[in-house]
Amino acid sequence: MKLGLIGTGIIGEAFVRGLINVGRFEGEIWVSRRSDSRSSSLSADFAQVSVADENQEILDRCDTLILAVLPEQVESVLQDLQLRDDHLLLSIVSSITLKSLSQWAAPCTQIYRAIPLPPIEFGVGPIPICPPCPQLDPMLSSVGTVVSLTDEDQFLSIAVGSALMAMFYEMVSKTAIFMQKGGLPPHESALYATSMWHALAGNTTRVDHQELHQMSNDCLTPGGLNEQVLFGLRDSNWYSLLEKEMDGIKERLSRY
Repeated sequence: MKLGLIGTGIIGEAFVRGLINVGRFEGEIWVSRRSDSRSSSLSADFAQVSVADENQEILDRCDTLILAVLPEQVESVLQDLQLRDDHLLLSIVSSITLKSLSQWAAPCTQIYRAIPLPPIEFGVGPIPICPPCPQLDPMLSSVGTVVSLTDEDQFLSIAVGSALMAMFYEMVSKTAIFMQKGGLPPHESALYATSMWHALAGNTTRVDHQELHQMSNDCLTPGGLNEQVLFGLRDSNWYSLLEKEMDGIKERLSRY
């Protein structure tokens, strides 16, 4: 497999680094120059990575294209390319539908959507893909947990979940800052906060929402500390506001 990457941003760079460092991918990888700092860093770190000045050059040299540009750039980028019918296109742009991709990428018919997250660089995290693609499974499974979906509406709900990353990191940051104000050194504060959240998340793999809710209840004792925080946030409508924001993200993504 020869890979091409158009759009060398945060996710694109993480994808390439994860594939090589964790997934042990040994094939050629051609990346677009934008952004120059990321593409130059990748080509300097890995002999198998080359930088192309033109997107068509990437396409001519690869059989599998990973599209990682901004949503508003997708149509113009694809329509400026001469894709072949034997190309495989994997879009990691969260908000562009398969229908639109198919129109803009013709005559290419092997078209898929995926949403890798930044931790893909370290070989962890979910990689939802729609529709399922056995051809890509080995590569994607080497850097994360593949979640194959046949329903694009279900895929849309997962895309909403990916919009919670910044909120999560802000919660971790607030935890560390509070401890630091209490006298803990910055390093120890961050170490505790990150390891605590990591441990809690790692303990919830492959359970359903009812089990997750039960895990929340298991943390509660009458009049206890966890109860105070949980109920306090609930009384201030924090969880309702979160659901409202998620509904807003889904509505926004449904426009494309």
